[in-house]
Amino acid sequence: ETDGKKLLSMAGRCLEDFEKTGVTGFPALWELESSGILEDLGVFFDLELEEEEFLPAYFELRFGMEESEEKDSAFSTREPAIIRAGKHALRLRGRIDRIDLSPGRNVARVVDYKSGRKYGKENDLEGGTRLQLPLYLLAAQQLLEKKNRNLVVARAEYYFMTDRGRFARVGFDAEALAAMQK
Repeated sequence: ETDGKKLLSMAGRCLEDFEKTGVTGFPALWELESSGILEDLGVFFDLELEEEEFLPAYFELRFGMEESEEKDSAFSTREPAIIRAGKHALRLRGRIDRIDLSPGRNVARVVDYKSGRKYGKENDLEGGTRLQLPLYLLAAQQLLEKKNRNLVVARAEYYFMTDRGRFARVGFDAEALAAMQK
């Protein structure tokens, strides 16, 4: 049995267990929803296997928040990320879904999973309404450089990991952010 089939089998059992809780609504609609979830998971898994530029390295990197019962990344910290904005210091807290590293482990990419429709534009703050990616980029750089000064966070991106989101990626590059800060 392939890894993909094992994953889909485990996910199917989880969905069956969830259905037994009685909160899934009408059976016919749940059947459509759960089959869509399994289809999306299969496509997502295949796309992840095709990725060669970066490899997943850290998951659930928490900063500025207390420890949770969930498993955190080794880079997680209670300390907030401090972002300088002129003479002000912004104390940020959050949880980064995933950080990928290049094969040489010197370049990183922040990944934030999204399950809805694709939105946003590459390297666009959209009038100040889309700050999550650039802030995560800055926070990740600050947190990771404590362990590895040679590591550069080059990009932060939304990964729309469903058919609804067309499995698209929309990101913000460190170079674009640096140009905006000048």
